[in-house]
Amino acid sequence: MAKVMSHPTRVRALDLLRDGKASASELGRKLGVSTQNVAYHLSVMLRHGAIEEVETVIRGGATETYYRAVPEPVVSQAEYAKTPRADRNRYTEQIVRSVYEDVRRAIETDSLQRDDHAFTTDNLTLDDEGWREIYEFLVSTRDRILGIQDASVQRIADGADAIGGRFSIQLYEAPPPTA
Repeated sequence: MAKVMSHPTRVRALDLLRDGKASASELGRKLGVSTQNVAYHLSVMLRHGAIEEVETVIRGGATETYYRAVPEPVVSQAEYAKTPRADRNRYTEQIVRSVYEDVRRAIETDSLQRDDHAFTTDNLTLDDEGWREIYEFLVSTRDRILGIQDASVQRIADGADAIGGRFSIQLYEAPPPTA
């Protein structure tokens, strides 16, 4: 996933594909880049399992493939450790930018209507064992959230109202204090 998130075009395309299916030409128009450029980035995302093909449509002799995002796997500690630091930093920066932009758009469009949305940040002081415990807890929490989403999708199929939501989980080493 670090490879997928290391390029801004892929990050922006993946954000759009989280909202629904789209083709390379549709993404190109929305992103302001060529269809060929988007097609290249879609091939990278497809190869790394970040997206999947959902539909192929033939229009006027041309074939158009539609894609959607798949739930992001948590990058394993082993995979993350093997990724060069510069790529890890780009990956992390793109995720944080994506979350920031998403929250900014939600504020601008007055989408934060619910009384039960949650934003919080806390300073922590941990040892290595505590860090690993929190990391494992957050991974299991993400898995539980995705399970709740699966059950919700079934209830929505049975007629319940759909509510679009996002969540992000961040655990990172704090920078040194500023003087």
